[in-house]
Amino acid sequence: MALGAFFKDPFAPGSESKISWGEYQIKVIPELVVSDVTEKSIIFNASKDPNARLAILRDANFSRPPGETVKAFCRSNQCSYSRYEGDAVEGAIANFRMDKNLQLVLIKPKAGNLWIEYKGPKEHFTTFETLINDIHTQSIEMEKTI
Repeated sequence: MALGAFFKDPFAPGSESKISWGEYQIKVIPELVVSDVTEKSIIFNASKDPNARLAILRDANFSRPPGETVKAFCRSNQCSYSRYEGDAVEGAIANFRMDKNLQLVLIKPKAGNLWIEYKGPKEHFTTFETLINDIHTQSIEMEKTI
């Protein structure tokens, strides 16, 4: 079984490149680099700052939702908690006090069994939002077909 494959459909409108990861077809975003692919996870880094990292985990068995996880994490790691706003996701953000530029964002789409984790400078999170939205939309569509 292929863990991840890159392909370009020459007949598709715009002929954009995609990464096939299990049942997901992820549009290639030039500002992102795939740094690791396994059956259960795919990790992206921002090309301008490799410290900005997004991990998408499939079938992750986390016992707590993102809000509880981040609140517990912040109690022992000098960070502040805030909610990640999204219509069909549970999410939380940890902003670190010692490094005001560093944040951790945990997102659990309500559809599908994915866990999304961003760690890195605040200003690079927006680089990953298109990818997060794309994965979330595909999760919803897959859930409808079940």
